[in-house]
Amino acid sequence: LEGVEEARSLKQAKVAGRLRVQLQHASGKAGAPVVTDEASKGPKPKLRVRLGRVSDAERKGAATGIADEGMLGALADLCSAKPDTAAPLPAAFVTRVLAAAEEQLWTRRHEAVAELKLPRGEEQRSRVVVVGDLHGQLQDLLWIFHKHGLPSSSQAYLLNGDVADRGQHAIEIYTLVLGLMVARPGCILLNRGNHEDEMMNHGPVGGFYNECLSKYGRAEGGQIYDAMKRVFALLPLATILEESVFLVHGGLSRCPHLLRLLRSLGSRSASLPSDPHTAQEQAMIDVLWSDPSEVPGIQPSSRGSNLVRFGPDVTSTFLRETGLGLVVRSHEVPPNNDGIYVMHENRLVTVFSASNYMGTTGNQGAV
Repeated sequence: LEGVEEARSLKQAKVAGRLRVQLQHASGKAGAPVVTDEASKGPKPKLRVRLGRVSDAERKGAATGIADEGMLGALADLCSAKPDTAAPLPAAFVTRVLAAAEEQLWTRRHEAVAELKLPRGEEQRSRVVVVGDLHGQLQDLLWIFHKHGLPSSSQAYLLNGDVADRGQHAIEIYTLVLGLMVARPGCILLNRGNHEDEMMNHGPVGGFYNECLSKYGRAEGGQIYDAMKRVFALLPLATILEESVFLVHGGLSRCPHLLRLLRSLGSRSASLPSDPHTAQEQAMIDVLWSDPSEVPGIQPSSRGSNLVRFGPDVTSTFLRETGLGLVVRSHEVPPNNDGIYVMHENRLVTVFSASNYMGTTGNQGAV
């Protein structure tokens, strides 16, 4: 059911994306009619993606520094509130966190593949906690922090994409994760998933766009979502841990020389290309949308047209050519309904962290 819904959502999102492009193109022509909402009594803010930092004037002079104490206070407030009854985080605080995160991510905007080292803290034992899909399920993240501890000098976190959509608390998760990323540099990293995408956020089984507007209104909510889109465009598509583990949201690609293609992407858009025209664009779609299979080679995916599943031979070839030892990905509830699933001769691991996904799946979550 999840696959059917996602395939339908992707198809509708592509159609909506093409319509938006046509409307924008038409409105740019001289004498072209302007589409308006006659029921509206006032102008509505336009939500547009623009790569690049927002000027200080546009931020209205708001300070972008995020203190560790402020993030711990926000975390304590969310922990003490009852699920689904907590008031939204203050809009000014969310805006300040997103602005600071954008500033930090902007310095690495051309790194489609990030490099991550194990934290070198005072404690001898150090590790990286990999968190799979959360899809707005804040309680899962809070439980993970409770169980394993907060990001620190001896324990880094990597969130492997798909924080947005489906659940009702994605903006709180983004604020916590991005705020801790700024307050505790080097301790937390966020990969991009297929739902860190403007088209999916507007889809019928998406919901992140509506979450922002329902919590903060059209004006402030629109500005917050606009800031999130800029953040999406700056997130890495994959991360390599200690030159041995390839962490990516979806999986591998039909395209040869995958790492080289990803590293050559440079600037990226908040909307994934609906019809890829280059090998780089195709590789970008594949790593965010593909799934593993036990059938060798590349096979069509039930998720939608032009999406694929990849076999154990693809994983073996990728690891041999890159010198890496393991692929860790997320993107789907494992077929054993657990949070962890190992495939391809123990060289590929799926991690999914949203427990009882969408309130109906009954699956375990894991890190």
